[in-house]
Amino acid sequence: MGDRGQAELEAHVASLRRMFAADAAARRRAKLAEQQERNRPPSTTVAGARSEQAAVELLLASGYRIVERNFRVKLGELDVIAADGDTLVFVEVRSRADDLHGSAIEAVGYRKQRQVARVAEMYLAMRRPTQRRVRFDVVAITGGKAELIRDAWRMTFR
Repeated sequence: MGDRGQAELEAHVASLRRMFAADAAARRRAKLAEQQERNRPPSTTVAGARSEQAAVELLLASGYRIVERNFRVKLGELDVIAADGDTLVFVEVRSRADDLHGSAIEAVGYRKQRQVARVAEMYLAMRRPTQRRVRFDVVAITGGKAELIRDAWRMTFR
């Protein structure tokens, strides 16, 4: 093999070494990112979905029938719409990892109640459910402990 062939071979080997080194580094970075992801708390979206599923399970165990989940309009969202006998129930789901900054039920203040009631009013106008009675319940999950508060507040509709 001539000098030119030898030089081409060495350049090719060097190129392969760089490629494998870059590939190994990429694999190490991906493995490190995966380990960090496992140690990270869930995103608020994931945590919210888990809390909502826990709330639905609690509602079903309490005899409710789920009518609809995540009803969205420009004004806001209703987490869960359920039927409890002949009453249509709008359920607000709130969760907190712990009670260091207050319990989950404390997060459902007057403004949130008013917003949920407005969206509920839109739901009633759009869906025209057969139930004649309406109620607002809250499922509050604090530190993994779920609590159902029936008839958490009352609102009058126009």
